[in-house]
Formats: sequence, structure tokens, C-alpha cells
Amino acid sequence: MSMGDAMSENQDRKRVSVSIPVDRLGPPGHEGNLVSSFVHKDDPRSEEERLNDTTPRRFEVSCSFQKCHPADGEIGAPITPDTGGSYLRVPDNVEKIKLESGRNEITLSKNKSGELSCASMACEAASHVEAVQLLTHALTPWLDYYAFRADVPVVIGGFYCIDLDNRITSSSFVAPHGTVTTPESEGELDPRVVPVYALYREAKASRSNYYRFLCYYQILEALYGNGQLRADLFKSAREQGIALASKTDRVPIKIRGDDLPGEFASRAIGDVFTNELTKEYRNNVAHFRTHDGEVLNPSSYAWNSKFAAILRVAEACVRRAIESYEDLERQFVSAGGKG
Repeated sequence: MSMGDAMSENQDRKRVSVSIPVDRLGPPGHEGNLVSSFVHKDDPRSEEERLNDTTPRRFEVSCSFQKCHPADGEIGAPITPDTGGSYLRVPDNVEKIKLESGRNEITLSKNKSGELSCASMACEAASHVEAVQLLTHALTPWLDYYAFRADVPVVIGGFYCIDLDNRITSSSFVAPHGTVTTPESEGELDPRVVPVYALYREAKASRSNYYRFLCYYQILEALYGNGQLRADLFKSAREQGIALASKTDRVPIKIRGDDLPGEFASRAIGDVFTNELTKEYRNNVAHFRTHDGEVLNPSSYAWNSKFAAILRVAEACVRRAIESYEDLERQFVSAGGKG
């Protein structure tokens, strides 16, 4: 890859606005894509044929940059130079920057403040997913390099992709959280579980799929693995002659009304923790290398998507595990347990 000369190009696109209920976007925190199809009167194909097209064709794909992870906002809007911003300032005499990678050419644009704000690329691909993968594969090595050299965060805020031949757009989003009533206090907090709550809040506040997974994993490890929170509680109960009623914790079928993958639902959480989350995900992150020797690149769109998919399962396991531990703790305290 090499960085070429400054370039200028301007495109204006008409905008169409529609309203979508928040609950149609999936569970809060879920990463998805909003797909919009625009019918042309002279195209004889059905919408299903256009949506399921797998032939290589023309795409325009773009992404915005942010100084931090963006708050909940508009979904599906085209990305323009003033959509985003960054800590990277473009010289005044440069309008745009061109990055060349193989057959594809990426244009980096700046906003009115002179900050690097978005990237765009025209390419040939067989799907929106492939087009986004082509952009991230060519772009993220440069962003990683810039982040290191300038010692600043460079955050990709979102993607917008246009299938030119089929007139279909795809826009990435993170389903927003709704407001909820403040939970009632149940008395004093158990000091042993306070760090667990802290890790859970860390996960919910982060937009990094890798970091969120590691937070959830550490919670499960504290409850089922080397952390031994449950084991220590049962030991204290035995020493004080207290019998705690417990059952095998299982992965719920749904989380916030959304079905979990069938291969995980109803399995023992300890089994999923050991044989799925540890072997397939945690070891990859911890060792920075997959089981087949491939180096794990956190900027990879494919790897990010893989971790995004397992997060729903990990979160469901964590919530069930914490609730189970809270119940055991209540039993212990109610029976007069100390320490």
C-alpha cells in the first residue's frame, strides 16, 4: 500500500427519511445493518432477486471517523466529510488524501475543521459485507499506523455501502438502549460481588467487541473458574453449617426477548465457558494468535463480527451466572452466614 497525491471529488445524494421503531433494531447493544432497497420502474427483477444477488458488481463504501465512540443517533444516513472528525488534522493545502491498495483506491476526506473525517472507496464485490471487508482490509492498517505515530485514538464510527447496480444501501448501527427506571436497592452490597458489577459496567460502556468479551469472560472466570467466588461461598456455608440450595446454571433460551443460537441455548454455562468461550475466543485474544497459527488482528472486520456474534451468548451467560450467585448470597445472609 502507498499514499498518493491529494485529490478532490464531490458527490451529492438525495436523502429519504423513514421512521423505524427502536425495538425493531434488535436488543440494545446489538450490532446490525439497516438495508434499504430502492425500486426502479424499468428493472424487471423482483426485490428478492436484487437482495440475493451474488454476482460481482459495483459498490461504493464509506466509513466515518470519530474522536470517541459515537452516541446513539441517526441510522442510515449517507456519510459525508462533515459526518465525522478525528484528532488527525489535514494540512490546509490538501483537500483529500488518496491511499492505494492493489486494485482499490481509498479517498480520505476532511471536515470543515480540517480534521480527517471519513474514507470512501469504489470497488467490485459480491455483497455489502464483502465491500466493507475490502475497505477495512485496505484502510485499517493505515489507521492503526496513524494511531501509533500520532499517539491518538482513531475510531471508525460506522459504515455506509451502496450497491450501485441493485440500488440497495446498507448502513451499520448499534441498537440503542432505552431509558429505564432506577432499580430499587436491596440493602448493602456484597463486597465480593462489587468487582463483578464493575466489570459488567465496563463491558456495557465499551464499544470494543474484544474488550467487552474479555470483561464478560473475567466475570465467568470469577464465578466458575480460578476466581472461585461460588466455591468460596459454598465453603463458607459448609464451615458454618448452612445448606445452600443450588442447581446447574444454564444458558437462557432468550435474552431481552431475542432468541439465542440453538447450539448454546439451555446448555450448562460451565460447559459453554470451558469448551466454547475459553477455547474458541478467550485463548485467541489472550495469545494474539488463533489455534491454526493465524495472528489475530483486532482491526479485522471478519474477526470483529465473530466476536460481536458471541457477545450475546456471553452476556446471557454472565447475567444468569450473576443472578444465580446473588441468590446464593441471599440464602447465605438470610441463614445468618458471616464473612
